[in-house]
Amino acid sequence: MSLVGPPLYEWFSHNAFVIALIIGCVAVMGYFFYAAGKKKGRYRQ
Repeated sequence: MSLVGPPLYEWFSHNAFVIALIIGCVAVMGYFFYAAGKKKGRYRQ
């Protein structure tokens, strides 16, 4: 099973989409927690 040429491009294409989706979700969650933490910044133990 050799990943050379079109198969490699297709594999990278699919993985790039998945990685971008994961990064997008993490970025949204990080921004949400950042906004919540900034709003409740004075309420820390």
